[in-house]
Amino acid sequence: MFNLNSLFDLDVLFQTYAQLLYLVRYRYLRLGFYITHVDYYHYMVQDAKYDLAYQLISDILSQQDILLSVKSGYGSIAEARVDEGSVKSGYGSIAEARVEEGLPFRIKDKWATIGGEDRPWHIHLNMDEVIEARFVKEPKSDGKQSYSIRFFDSKGNLLMRANFTKMYDGNGNLLKERLAIFDRIYIKYGSKELLSLRR
Repeated sequence: MFNLNSLFDLDVLFQTYAQLLYLVRYRYLRLGFYITHVDYYHYMVQDAKYDLAYQLISDILSQQDILLSVKSGYGSIAEARVDEGSVKSGYGSIAEARVEEGLPFRIKDKWATIGGEDRPWHIHLNMDEVIEARFVKEPKSDGKQSYSIRFFDSKGNLLMRANFTKMYDGNGNLLKERLAIFDRIYIKYGSKELLSLRR
């Protein structure tokens, strides 16, 4: 068992040294003097102002059937590997990528990278530009509703969109378990359609 006080000291130590590559954070549930639950977040040390955005994007990336859409040029860049070369999406172009299990995500300095240099694709986001997220439900032309979480800059430009796909079964019925995933994230972040990512 761990001593509660020593873990608090450890947490302070990790946060004090900004040069560390990894930061361990603990969520405490106290019974007597011991920890009964520890959450481990494995990510690059970053400016605290990015924490909320990091957590939200991490929650999105941990889900299945997510399609990311990135519009290059405002504060985001998508790159794809083609025949051993790297191709960047042009200014104003839209790139789409399906989230894979275990997809790396890190923030270093002001740049977030989703995916890795060794993968077929990856996305760079300038986190200084990512200031707002919106939870969007909107009707489609077929009478169904789309579900997405969108990230914007200070001028209202869309930087990245996380589309929740496979929301309906073959008969056109909304899947409750898929809706529950979207709603769970929505509730976790305060049930606000518009979420400021700056604290």
